Amino acid sequence: MRIKSTLTVGDIVDAVTLPPNARRMVDLGGSHGLHSIAFAQRHPELSATIVDLPEALANTPAAIEAAGLTDRVGTRTGDFLTDDIGSGYDLALVFEILHNHTPDENRALLRKTADALGSGGRIVILEDVKGERLDPHNVAFSLAMFACSGDRTYSLPEISEFLDQAGFHSIELLTLPSSVSLVVATKK
Repeated sequence: MRIKSTLTVGDIVDAVTLPPNARRMVDLGGSHGLHSIAFAQRHPELSATIVDLPEALANTPAAIEAAGLTDRVGTRTGDFLTDDIGSGYDLALVFEILHNHTPDENRALLRKTADALGSGGRIVILEDVKGERLDPHNVAFSLAMFACSGDRTYSLPEISEFLDQAGFHSIELLTLPSSVSLVVATKK
């Protein structure tokens, strides 16, 4: 995951516009910390909390320290599906998570994420979004996910429905120069 993220992190930070006066970000499942570190480096007014399982965060504090961001980027161990993720955030990253969960789990996670955001807060989802036409990469990725763990990729209409039910609007797809895309929405 870290190697793959290294290849796309710059494009992601370039593509995302922060909400006005954004100060706090939560990075759900952010394990290695690359995205939180990159957002904090680009936006000096932003602090970040990475929420992930203890084993996923094993090396993250060292990466944060090496980046000189221990005063603005922190970690919190927990399961973002079942544990409290906090509140009062302006931006939430949900990167490469949806394909690992059922539609009902995704609806619940996005509702929980909406509850953690303040009014006008923004969610940024990174996924291999299933398109209207067959894309060889997405088909192969989706088949591999299903064969290995029963997981699947979701289409933009499916992700939009999850977001709408969770209380988000202004849903847009931002394509990246890779196989993944960003789905960005704002809390109502």
